[in-house]
Amino acid sequence: MTRYVQEPSRFSPLAFILVPLVFAIVSSLTAIPYALAIWHNPIIYLGIILPGIWALVICAGSRWSLKICNVQSVLLAGLLAIIGSLVGFLLHWAVFTDLVFNRSFIDFNAKYPNSEVRMTSGVTEPEEIKFYIVNYKDTIKIMNDIADEDGLWTIKDAPVTGLVLKLFWLGEAIVFVAAIFIFTGDYVTTRRKALNNP
Repeated sequence: MTRYVQEPSRFSPLAFILVPLVFAIVSSLTAIPYALAIWHNPIIYLGIILPGIWALVICAGSRWSLKICNVQSVLLAGLLAIIGSLVGFLLHWAVFTDLVFNRSFIDFNAKYPNSEVRMTSGVTEPEEIKFYIVNYKDTIKIMNDIADEDGLWTIKDAPVTGLVLKLFWLGEAIVFVAAIFIFTGDYVTTRRKALNNP
């Protein structure tokens, strides 16, 4: 019995633009819900799982771009997806930084209830988020100062600060990038097998 192998269509150079663009759009659209989920997450250790779930959502909404451009290289697909998804990750950090400042405002209002100065809370000003994105070096410095001084949460009433908190954030980024690469690689590999085994 003769076996026929279906020849896949040619790779489209449009992938170098379309794939990162689509992943950037989808990751940006889901960045705010993810930032809010991380912020309101009551279980600290769940913070390591949530980046993987976010990456899965991004890949599920963006993988059609890999199909259209016929990207069959796992390495190329992963790199293009990561480049685009980092846009959403940056937006997530901008929103998260804004939430941190808003919490400071709430603490200020509670501490000084009779003050004429009233701070607002909530992610309500797009200009603030834009500032954190454009001035990303300042955002990094702000989060670094927060980690070194006050921290953001506690474990058994002990504040998590300094190197431990920074390592937690680094772990979040590593899980996110690794998950994007794994999920896109799995999709490309599965599709390539399907094309070669009709």
